[in-house]
Amino acid sequence: MKLKNNLIMICIAFVCAVASYCVDNESKTPEVPVNLDDCIELGLMDSSILRSAFLDSRSAEALLAEMRMQYVPSIIVSGGYTRLSETDPAEITLPAPLNSTVTLSPSITDNFLINVALQQPLFTGFRISSGIKQ
Repeated sequence: MKLKNNLIMICIAFVCAVASYCVDNESKTPEVPVNLDDCIELGLMDSSILRSAFLDSRSAEALLAEMRMQYVPSIIVSGGYTRLSETDPAEITLPAPLNSTVTLSPSITDNFLINVALQQPLFTGFRISSGIKQ
């Protein structure tokens, strides 16, 4: 509905711009044959009202496309790397019957992180569909 109103506003502004240009053009300059295409082109270039209505229409179309894209699942991928300083590993030497050394925590200096997330809205309380209908 809003898009239809914007298109009507664009048409009205266009007709006004062409009419005012043609009237002003006749009074200021000598008679030069001007065809309809020239009037349309000059009206489109000079009309700030028409340009504003056109930009409003494009903004509404972009908002509609944004609302439709909320139905599409989104994928988020992130990653990271951390380098830690080298430390001696924690070790325990066992008593006489075993006579061995056990490493409790080895020294890990390189840490990598990779995270992948997939999001899909299941139910948003009709927020997406009501936004598209407006």
